[in-house]
Amino acid sequence: MVDKNDKITEIKKFMFTDMKREIDLARKGYDAGNFLCALGLFCYIEFAGSQVCPNTKTKKEQFNSFLKKMGKDYEELIDAEIDIYGDLRCGLAHSYFVGKSCTIAML
Repeated sequence: MVDKNDKITEIKKFMFTDMKREIDLARKGYDAGNFLCALGLFCYIEFAGSQVCPNTKTKKEQFNSFLKKMGKDYEELIDAEIDIYGDLRCGLAHSYFVGKSCTIAML
C-alpha cells in the first residue's frame, strides 16, 4: 500500500511541474494559458483530495482537505471560511469567471 505522504509528494510534484511550465512561459512573455493554468491547479487540488482524503463526503471537502495540506496560508483561508472551491474552482469551471469580486495572488 502506498504511504499517504508519498502520494501527496507524488501529486504535488506532478501538479507543480505542469503548472510551473505554464507560469514560466507567461513570465517569458509567451501567451501561456493563465485561465487554463488556474483551472488546472484547482482541478488538480480536487483530484489530489480525492486520492489523499477519500473518506470525505463531497468534492468540496476533498478539495478543502488537500488545500489545507498545501501550507499554512491556504489552511488559514479555509479556516476563515473563504469559499475557494465554490467561488474560484466552480466559478472558473462552470462560468468561466470567478464567482465574486476578489484579488488573486500567488502565495
